[in-house]
Amino acid sequence: MQTHPFIGSVINRVMGITLSVVAWMMYSWLLFCYGGEEIWIACLDGLVSVGLLAAAGFLYGYVDGTIHALQIQVALAVLDQSGRGFRATGAFGTRKCR
Repeated sequence: MQTHPFIGSVINRVMGITLSVVAWMMYSWLLFCYGGEEIWIACLDGLVSVGLLAAAGFLYGYVDGTIHALQIQVALAVLDQSGRGFRATGAFGTRKCR
């Protein structure tokens, strides 16, 4: 098994943590200024949101090394066709704007 890019390189680790902290601060600031939330709620919401995104990005490093391109193409084709079925039946309940 290959070494995860985040674990294998100090530069990748520093850049990932820096990017996550900057994204958390910007997200929290925007939510505080434009969302009208209290500062601690905005910071907590930003921490959870960016933390989940960072965790998904970290896990992608393992998925990228194990799933092959053909498997991804098949999975995307199945998801695309199932999404078309939802849109055709109106399962999402979209409305037209006047």
